[in-house]
Order: sequence, then C-alpha cells, then structure tokens
Amino acid sequence: MTRPLDATERRLSDLLSLIAVLHIVSGLALPLLLPLWPALIAAMPANAGFWAAVFGPTVASWGVLMFVLVRHGLRARQRWASDALLLALMVWAPLDSLLCWRAGFPAAIALNAVAAASIAVPLWMLRRHWASPSTTSRSQSAGVSP
Repeated sequence: MTRPLDATERRLSDLLSLIAVLHIVSGLALPLLLPLWPALIAAMPANAGFWAAVFGPTVASWGVLMFVLVRHGLRARQRWASDALLLALMVWAPLDSLLCWRAGFPAAIALNAVAAASIAVPLWMLRRHWASPSTTSRSQSAGVSP
C-alpha cells in the first residue's frame, strides 16, 4: 500500500499538472487565436506564423504526455517519470532555443526559458524531496522506490 502524498509532493505535482494543462490549452488555442493578432504575425520572421500555428498541436500533445507522466508516474513516486520529463526538456529547450535564435525570434527563446524553468524547478524539487532521509525511510517502509 502506498502512503498518501505529503503536502510538498502534492503541491509540486499539482503545479506540474497545471503546467501540463496550460500546455494543452495553449497548444490547442494557438492555431485558432494566432490569426486574431495580425500585428504579432507581421512582427514574426517569414513563415513563422504558419510554423507557430503548426507547433500548437505539438505543444498540446507534449502537455498530454506530461500530464500522464505527472498523474501516473510522479504521483506514484516513480523517479523514471521525472527522469523522462527532464530528459525531454534537455532535448527540446536548447535545440529549440538555438533554432529560434538563428531565425531571429528572441521572444520564443524567452518563452522557452520560462517554460523549461517552470517544469525543471518543480521536478528537481521533487527529486530532492524524495532523496531526503526522512522521505526515503518513509518510502522504503511503504515499499515505494523513488
């Protein structure tokens, strides 16, 4: 039997769930709302409006995967779920930011930094929390591996 999440685990996993839902909603809304801001599209590099709209469903699908990992991995104290999310961030954020820099789209680099930090910081906090001696001893006595 798994012990219930403590207050820290619950707050951090709720925050990560919220971030995942925001990815889903914003990703689905992006292709629908982008045409409403022609000035924004005009300020983007050539064809960026098209690519931003196409990118929306990708963001939404990333949010779905993140939500599943949080709800079924992190909430069950499965370290592999945090490792998978951190690895995905390490694959996505640097390359995407480099490509945005090369395309002359600094706003996307700032957005990447905010998104990556908003996911990475709570994940690292959870990992540190699981590694603390009091949490580890409680988890081991409950038969849970962090």
